[in-house]
Amino acid sequence: MRKLILFFIIALMVLAGAGKAPASTSSAAVLFLRIAAGARAAGMGEAFVAIADDATATHWNPAGLGNYPLSSKWFDVDVPDQYQPLGKIALYKNDGSDIDYNRYDIWALSPRGLIRCSKGKWRQGDIIQTTPDQTAESILRQYTGLVGDAADKKLPLLMENIGRINNAYPRERIDSLKNVVMETLSAKYTGQSDLENLFIALDKAYNQCRVDWEMFNKAAELSRNALRDSVIDELEADKILFAVEKSRRRVLAPQMVIPYDINFNGRLHDIAADDDYLWVAAETGLYRYSGKNWQRLPVAEKGIAVDNIRMIKLAAKRAYLGTDTGLFVYDQGAFKYYGMAAGLPEQAVQAITVSGENNIWAIIGTDLYHFDGSSWRNYFFYNDVLGETDSSIYESMKIYGTADEREQYLTKLKALNPSRPDSIGPVKKSSSEVTPLGTTALGREIKIPYMARMKYDVTDIGLDSHGGLWIGTQYGLLRFNGREWNRLGYKEYTSTNDISIYELALTMRRVWGEKIPLILKNKPIMPGLLPAIKLLLRPAPEAISL
Repeated sequence: MRKLILFFIIALMVLAGAGKAPASTSSAAVLFLRIAAGARAAGMGEAFVAIADDATATHWNPAGLGNYPLSSKWFDVDVPDQYQPLGKIALYKNDGSDIDYNRYDIWALSPRGLIRCSKGKWRQGDIIQTTPDQTAESILRQYTGLVGDAADKKLPLLMENIGRINNAYPRERIDSLKNVVMETLSAKYTGQSDLENLFIALDKAYNQCRVDWEMFNKAAELSRNALRDSVIDELEADKILFAVEKSRRRVLAPQMVIPYDINFNGRLHDIAADDDYLWVAAETGLYRYSGKNWQRLPVAEKGIAVDNIRMIKLAAKRAYLGTDTGLFVYDQGAFKYYGMAAGLPEQAVQAITVSGENNIWAIIGTDLYHFDGSSWRNYFFYNDVLGETDSSIYESMKIYGTADEREQYLTKLKALNPSRPDSIGPVKKSSSEVTPLGTTALGREIKIPYMARMKYDVTDIGLDSHGGLWIGTQYGLLRFNGREWNRLGYKEYTSTNDISIYELALTMRRVWGEKIPLILKNKPIMPGLLPAIKLLLRPAPEAISL
């Protein structure tokens, strides 16, 4: 019996081992399947289901495909009233470890200077942790790097800015309380001069960021209570004196804010950012921020001042700068000026757009220029196979179609091609007849101006994914596709006789088949007649082709 029981036990053990063998063998053959999908998930011990937000979300939790950055979302950013309206804005990387939109801070130009939104909070400067042995002036000198006699002349103005930013109230609040108290003190009060000196010392402490506004407000409350009977008696004056004395701190507050633009001079015009720097174009030159400190770049190039920079565009580690005297490029520590020698006028730059170092467009003065990597031109080359007339070329390149534009364009065309006669070839009906440069057909190469001139002020320019150039103007949008212009916006209309706005609108409606909104140039729209006056009319959609 014992032998039988022993036999059954041995048999069960053999069968149990045989059952485990295939499973063990299978597991050993596909060990890579036991590796967690994604390095982040593996590093978190595979506790990734709740936050799956990358390409491995299909494995851990498909619902994570709806999270940023796999999906687009809109986020509201509130702008405090004191910073509105915002001017130019730029996104610049911060020193955080986030991988989403929180990796970037919003920098903007506001009525109160350069500001920054980080993690949803707006600030005007860097927050400095102070120590009891520091002063506002010593911190400012270290932050800006100012030393010597030049610093002594500049520091008072900078300290004014420091005081304005770091105090809860304007300094006029101190002067106002001083005037009220000193004018209503009792004539018998013997501490009048002491109280006046305390107010003077408190005024000096304003820029030094050592005003305790809680105690100051207590002094203001005491004075209001004392003035109920029109005169501040001796007991009330002593209380006010004590409160004013305590309003002056002996040391700085634990934190002090230094404005980002503390060392800038003049108005700030534009900002831009790349992977390395935040760039600021100012009235007095070019500045850049590395995330820790500011640097003012050289302000002269071969005797030409690089100042009053109106705009800045960044591309390929270069900064393209539009100024009142022309176009500059800052590249690898040096400025390069594109002036008359490069084919550009020394006039104000209205707008710049950059798509690589071999494709740059700029509007300088009232003309459009293009840089192809070797030279700047306000024209392009055209293989004149069909023997185009000057008139037919204008018809293809016109923007507004006015008599003035036609005359200016034809004059410009003749100046660019002085030896070319106005041929009597066929009049071109549409842009489809244009033979692009590089065609196999043979013809005479001529220079075609991009435009007669920019008629209105330019707000901005840019390039689309198809290479089309878009120009935003004061009265509409222009697009150049390399062969012709399209216009979205308004056209000028000059009335030749007395006509009311209502009658004019009915006329345009009959022509274009819709109601046409009118903008009276530089004048309000008033009922009545319009004797020989210029209007801006918005063309009907069917008149526009893109």
